[in-house]
Amino acid sequence: MNTEIVRILEREFPEPRNLERRVYELLDLVGVLTAGADHERVGKLVDGLEETIRLMANGQVKGIDSKLQEQLLWRLEHLDEERLKDAATEEAELDDEEIEERWRTGKTTKHAEPND
Repeated sequence: MNTEIVRILEREFPEPRNLERRVYELLDLVGVLTAGADHERVGKLVDGLEETIRLMANGQVKGIDSKLQEQLLWRLEHLDEERLKDAATEEAELDDEEIEERWRTGKTTKHAEPND
């Protein structure tokens, strides 16, 4: 019976979440969602999460101590570096036509040339 009481208490009164840990979880989710962010609403969610975390890191959200701000800045710098590496790797795999199309439209779609 005691086990059942403990289980119910844990369910009804869960341990409070640590803000720092939760932010790291959100950063990881941003990375996962970004990898498959083809859907517009998912993209907006990712952008909103990342914007909020960047505001926290830059001291624009109340209640965030300087230690957490430093850790967030470090994590965001790491995230940005990874994105740059990924973009450079992807860019190296594109041909000139795909690079030009990406610059013009943001996509690498190839177009069929019209017949004369």
